[in-house]
Amino acid sequence: MKILQGLTTFRLTMLALLVHGVAAWFSVGWHHPDEHYQLIEFTYAITGEKNASTLPMEFAAEMRPSIQVWLTFAILKCAGFLQLTNPFILAFLLRLFTAVLCIVSSLQLQRALSFTYAHLQRTHLILLLFAWCLVYLHVRYSSETWSAALFVLGISMLLMKKQGFWTGLILGLSFAFRFQMGFALVGVGVYLLLQRTSAKYLFWLCAGGLLSIGFVSWLDSVFYGNLVFTPYTYFYQNIVNKVAAGFGVSPWYWYFSQTVEQLIPPFSLMVVAGFVLLLLQPAYRLIGCAALFFVLAHSAVGHKELRFIFPMLFFAPLAAIIAWQWVYERLNKATYKKLWNGMARLFVPVNAVALLIILFKPAHELAHVYKFTYQLPAGSTLYYIGQNPFMSGNNEATFYKKKDLTVLPFTQYKPTTNTYVLTEEPVVPTIPNAKPMLVYTSIPDWLYAFNFNNWIGRSNQYMIYEVSHD
Repeated sequence: MKILQGLTTFRLTMLALLVHGVAAWFSVGWHHPDEHYQLIEFTYAITGEKNASTLPMEFAAEMRPSIQVWLTFAILKCAGFLQLTNPFILAFLLRLFTAVLCIVSSLQLQRALSFTYAHLQRTHLILLLFAWCLVYLHVRYSSETWSAALFVLGISMLLMKKQGFWTGLILGLSFAFRFQMGFALVGVGVYLLLQRTSAKYLFWLCAGGLLSIGFVSWLDSVFYGNLVFTPYTYFYQNIVNKVAAGFGVSPWYWYFSQTVEQLIPPFSLMVVAGFVLLLLQPAYRLIGCAALFFVLAHSAVGHKELRFIFPMLFFAPLAAIIAWQWVYERLNKATYKKLWNGMARLFVPVNAVALLIILFKPAHELAHVYKFTYQLPAGSTLYYIGQNPFMSGNNEATFYKKKDLTVLPFTQYKPTTNTYVLTEEPVVPTIPNAKPMLVYTSIPDWLYAFNFNNWIGRSNQYMIYEVSHD
């Protein structure tokens, strides 16, 4: 921490780009299937390679915004002109592009905020750029991340009193990428009204927001092939038809308990306390109001997933700093120094270990299986025992599947050349007159030396055997 405290903002930014670049490279796959199937796979609807019956039900229901799908399509097309066709390189570029946007928005937030104490200001920047949970979010090519990054930019522009039209345009795009951001925007609106913001500024703010929403509605209509207003269809399907509730419901306090657990106590307790303190600080009340409305609205909805509140994690460093400032102002210098050093000794190694894990661990457990099968000889056949690795429900991960690879259940096994068998059990498949040879395993042998409490036995394992016949 002391080394980072001594670096200039420019050097911190360069180091952050390097760290995020490594994370973007190794964080293959997705955190949630929506990150892939409703963005990258949706681009096949634009190219005509897939129809509604082979896409997630959200396509037929016309309930997902298409702006990020069009963005994905444009990036992949540009990469195609450069002769980049490897899906893993293309997905890396999408994650890297996202990381750069998040770093830019983080730096803008740092510029927009005012801090009473210099050491806390620098610590806030370091947390924005290097906190393990934020680095992980920054490289997720998801609607949550893009919506959050744009919202942070819009909030920064509000705090710096930038021109209302462009601020509204950015905030409107934040809503267009993920409709749930509307809850936070309601909080922003309530704050601006209570602050008696000028009618002229509010007019231009709304004009920019409505223009961006109108533009995105046009994109949606082109994407789905008819006039559609996706915020309404999204609400109708998930709330009126209760589609979201079909995925399970959780108690109202679930987000609170999960935040405390997942962000690792005692640091998570500081974050939660800090979000409350934001409402009591005039300089940060705008962010506090946005977070309050966002979390309360999500808590009122029965179906809950931790990723739904990921956008507010972009403000977690600020919440932690405000909580720490509250402590700082109530302790004498000697006591505070001991507490500061103690927390640093605790946080730095915890964050370093967590950061190393997310830097090199794939986001999706099947990612390396996809990489291996993509390198198989032309015309290969992969038989699977258990689940089809390329299927998630009724949806196929076409993007990562080699076009000339045939994937069939093991019950249809026939001896051919270039034959492989995928199994999720650590048992060699029995094949008459054949010699299966292990060519891929998701858990290498050396890890078994660290199989404490049999964690490997409780983990998903994938083994691929090359089969040769006598």
